[in-house]
Amino acid sequence: MIWYNIRMNIRLTLSLLAVSLVTAAVSGAHPAESGKRPETWFHVIGGNASKAGITADLEALKAAGIGGI
Repeated sequence: MIWYNIRMNIRLTLSLLAVSLVTAAVSGAHPAESGKRPETWFHVIGGNASKAGITADLEALKAAGIGGI
């Protein structure tokens, strides 16, 4: 039963990868050319953060071209 689940997860992952590659190939435009910028997750884990540190992280994300969090 475990091997069946592993095989199904691999098939699902490969299918999603194939769909995303086909979608990217069909769209043709690079995200930067269309004005769209990628977004990402941002987590503060364990409360080990300062206001200055979070500000520096957000400024670095902006400088790297991240469109939002």
